[in-house]
Amino acid sequence: MEQKPSLNKPVAIVALLLLLVLILLLAAFIMAQPGGGKNEIVLPTEQPESAVSQKPEAEEDSGFIRLTTDNVLPMLRSIVQPAYYHQVCNVFVTAQRGQSSKRVELWRSGELLRAEIDDGNLTQYLLTDGDEVWLWYSREPDPICLERNESVQIEDLLGLPAFDYLKTLAEARIVDAEYQVLEDTKQQCVYVCAQNENGSTNRYWIDMHSGLLYLGDALEQSRQVYEIRQEEVSILAAGDQAFANRFCLPDGTEPFTAGTEMPQP
Repeated sequence: MEQKPSLNKPVAIVALLLLLVLILLLAAFIMAQPGGGKNEIVLPTEQPESAVSQKPEAEEDSGFIRLTTDNVLPMLRSIVQPAYYHQVCNVFVTAQRGQSSKRVELWRSGELLRAEIDDGNLTQYLLTDGDEVWLWYSREPDPICLERNESVQIEDLLGLPAFDYLKTLAEARIVDAEYQVLEDTKQQCVYVCAQNENGSTNRYWIDMHSGLLYLGDALEQSRQVYEIRQEEVSILAAGDQAFANRFCLPDGTEPFTAGTEMPQP
């Protein structure tokens, strides 16, 4: 009897081809995945410079409160000013007869303060512990002693009106407050503008890190009549050599025996 050809052989071949196609597709899919189907350690790529230097707005603002005319004074009071420092400022006063200038050099060591005010012709010296004030001049080295009271203000003796910005702002009406970066020095400051009862205006640029006055001026009828600008500042430590012999009278005696950490002359 003649044997009929089997139909199972072509079907088996087709099934084998389909299985082969599926295997090839599966292999292509696996190879397309990261790492090419191999167990590799993929290192993170380096971030672009812009991503490193820029911060999200929320992160940039998280360290600062929004300044307003209502909260700027409490915020300034919260800044702890350095107890030991040396600061040099230039002062300019404008009057009808012209402009005058002077250089003010301050040494602060706790409660002790020494000031030298030089107008180019005469140097005034001031020494105080906050209660007792000693004054003398380069041409008259004999010091005089004053007890500090309402009529004897350190600011007036220094010739630095409204230098104590906290006191001035507490007694005036604050009309503007914001953070500013000065273009010439890139100094980060808290800017405050206040109007006084007599109509004058005081403006302050305060170092937002140290709380020391960096720049200030006074306006009368929109005309600048006074300006103080910090020239240099050094934050020191108790007992720093820079304080040596600073808190002495012209004859070398130390009038303040309590509270000073300076070496004896």
